[in-house]
This record gives sequence, C-alpha cells and structure tokens, in this order.
Amino acid sequence: MLACNKNTFFYFFLFVLICDRFITLLYFGYNYTDLDQVLMWNGLWDYSNGIFHEPFFYGQAYNYMLESLLAVPLNWLNIPAHIALPTVTTFISVLPFIIIAYFFRQKKEHYWSLIALALPVFLPIEYNFLTTISRGFIQAHLFIPLLFFPLFFQKKEKSITLLFLVSGICLVMNSSSILIVLPIISVTFYHNFSNPTFYFKSLLIIPFSVLDFFAKQFYEVHPERNTHVLLGLELDYNTFETSIQNYSNHFNYLFPFFSNWGGLYLLLLFSLIIYSKYKSLNKLFIFNTIILILLLITFSIPKVQTLYSNAGIFFTRSRLYLTIPLLVILNFSFFSFHPKKIYSYLLLLLLVSSFLYKNITIQESTDVAIEYTSFPVIKISTLNERKNHLQTLIKQNRVDIVINSNKSDWKYMFDSYSLHSDMLNNNYISIMIKGDRRTWLYKKNKVYNTILLNGFKISDKLLRQLDYEIIGERQILIKNSKESISLLLKKIELEFGL
Repeated sequence: MLACNKNTFFYFFLFVLICDRFITLLYFGYNYTDLDQVLMWNGLWDYSNGIFHEPFFYGQAYNYMLESLLAVPLNWLNIPAHIALPTVTTFISVLPFIIIAYFFRQKKEHYWSLIALALPVFLPIEYNFLTTISRGFIQAHLFIPLLFFPLFFQKKEKSITLLFLVSGICLVMNSSSILIVLPIISVTFYHNFSNPTFYFKSLLIIPFSVLDFFAKQFYEVHPERNTHVLLGLELDYNTFETSIQNYSNHFNYLFPFFSNWGGLYLLLLFSLIIYSKYKSLNKLFIFNTIILILLLITFSIPKVQTLYSNAGIFFTRSRLYLTIPLLVILNFSFFSFHPKKIYSYLLLLLLVSSFLYKNITIQESTDVAIEYTSFPVIKISTLNERKNHLQTLIKQNRVDIVINSNKSDWKYMFDSYSLHSDMLNNNYISIMIKGDRRTWLYKKNKVYNTILLNGFKISDKLLRQLDYEIIGERQILIKNSKESISLLLKKIELEFGL
C-alpha cells in the first residue's frame, strides 16, 4: 500500500470500529440496564458529590467501581448515568485494540494494525453487549495498553519499570487480567533474565497489592458491609474435570463471527505451542504456554465456572476471559507480515460485511438477549417512568423514607437504587427492606414520620394499627409515625435490616 492508502485504510477501519460500538450503545447500552449496573449508577452519583462510602462495589470486598469514577466528569456535564457509564465502559473496552493498532503502525506492520481494528468488529454482537455492560468486567483494559510498551520494547529499562507498575494496577483492577499480564512478563523476562534490575523492579507490584489489602481490611473492620462474600476461589479437581468436559462453552462470544466457537481457542493454542517449539520461536512458545497453563488453572476455580442459570450475556463465564481477543492480536506481534495490497482489500470487504451483518440484525439480537435472560434486566424508559412516578408521590406526601420490597418483583429493587440520585438532593431515604447493598442506610432505631411502602401487600387487619393510606398498587403510605422504623414494621410483620 502507498502511504496515502495506508492512512486511508487505517482511519476507515477505525471509523467502522467506532460506528460498530456506537450502534451497540444506541440499541443496547442506552436502552437496557441490569440491577448491578444501577448500583454502579449509585457509585457515580456518590462520587460526583464527593461521597465515598466504601472502597469496592457496594456490599462486597472486591471489584472497584472505576467506571463510575471515570464517568464523574460526564455526570458533571449533566449527562445521565445510563448514558455516561455505558459510554465509558465502551471506550475502555476498545482502547487496547486502538492502541495496539497504533503500535503496529509504528513498527510498519500495517496489515496487523488493520487486523487489530477489525477483530472487535468480527467478534459476535454478544461481545459488544458484554463489553458495554458497566459492571467492572473490563476495568483493567484501561491500563492494559501500557503493557504494550514493554512487549514491543523489551530491553529498555523504562519498559521494565512500566511493566511492573502497570501489572500491579491491572491485577488489582481485574484479577482475570493475569491472563495477559503474566505472558507479557514472561516474554520480557526472556530478554532480561540476567538483568538484576528486572528482579528488583518486580517489587513494584507490591505497593498495589498492599493498597488492595488495606481496602479489603475495611470489610474486616465493618463485616456488616460485606453482604456478598467472595467464595469459591480455591482450586478444585471436580470443577476442573467438569470444565474440561464442557470446555467448548467457556469462551462463548469471544471467537470471530461465531458465538459458540470459542472452544477452538484451546486447539489454536496447542497448535501455536507445537509450531513455535518446532520452529524454535522461543518467545512465542513461552507466551502461549503461559496462556494455556493459566486457562487450565481457571478451569479448576469454582467462582470462575459458576453460572447464573439462563442469564445469557449478563452472567456468562466469558466475562472473565475478555482479554482473549487481545491475546490473539498480541500473537501477531511475534510475526512480520507484509502481504500484497489485495489482502487489505479482502480484509476491507470482510470488515464491511461483518459490520453490516451484525448491525442490520442488532434489534433482533438485542431482543433475544433481553427476552431470554433470567438476570434482573429492565428497559431504561420503564425504569425512568417508575422513578418519576415515585418522585411525585414522595414530593406530594413529604415522604421521609421509601421502603422497597426485595421479594415480590425485581422492579421494586430497581426502584430502590434508581431513587438514589434524587435521594441525595432531597431529604429522604430509599432502601430495600432487606438485602440492600447500601448498608449504611439501615438505621433501625431512627424514627421516620412518613413512610412509603413500595411493593407490599399487607392485610387490613395489620394496617389498622397505623395511620395509613393506600395510594397505589402495592403502595402504602404510613403517616404520623412516632416509633423507630424497625418497631413500626414489626407491627405489620415485616423485618427491616441487613
């Protein structure tokens, strides 16, 4: 390709990638959300007001809410949370592909740069959905591009420093990033095994581990804040045996063009390992051997293999393997390839065809993803309608606390979290009767004058004890309360608290 054509191809491929992800936002990211994402909105609203209740995703001692933090400037610009967070998540997810494409250009590997931009478009539409969901799946992707420096410039001292600093951050952000961190460290080690500085600088990982340790200590001091304990991290042979028997289901949505062909990755890894050993391509051999070992180890971790029944994209195992497409791209860095111009045109044809096929049917794909999931998902327009209705009731009746049901229907749990922003700006509380991850809101001994029960059906016999009014379907207004919220709710046989 001439220089002009190379630039034209590069920027056109980049444009198609951006369009592909923007369409996903329009049809999926900006239209639907799940319960965990609404809790991420809560983090965004808190951070935007300078409020930091706890280090991690509310109610658990793992998974930082980095996406919420990064979306704060957008919130300050009055961009709604349901727009700001999916936008940030999408940007983070495509950033490594764009950066590695730039690195390939700098190395004059123009064809590989086009492949790097094309691969996310080639991946199934479910991959787009999965990397639009703001639930901390891809936080490390923001920092992974910095690991490309030590991979491409392995002998530079600054690269070694950067390698361990960024590795420490990535591992803290997403422990699953070890699938890309350790192979890059291993290849860099191959060039620096006799360099004492390499071993000394490896200690740079430690400060981030220490900070993460102290963040987790918060929940040791405040165990009531840890409502969702992380279990199933120990290695288990039975889990490994079951995983091997069903390995083809582990990498769904991560293989180009075909949603359920992810199992081929293990075969490709074995092939690359055998080929690199036969050709004495030591770096390639080390890189892929480490990947294979790590993948097999994950097969024995119950937490990684746990499935939420019929959750589809919202709780797929693949959420923990999102670095695999990047590993495919990084394998190309071990080869030099300068094909004839016709190959670029063929790649262009494939790119446009894939883009059209994915996005012509995106409405149908979105409907299927939403309709056939058992995970709590709601249309944002529906959520906003419910929120606006509740805000009207709260304002009209001067409600002090909204108690939302956590049993009768998912929609009441959505109500509890969706009111958080309005709650911050007005003098009332919205909380689930039990199981709310915002545990700091539970104040059992506090007296609230006016209480709105949302999502409850209570017998008249019990309600007669109170000054009450039925103001909507499963909505009961209790007025002139003079006793603590926990005692009042006990009268109508409801238990309030963690």
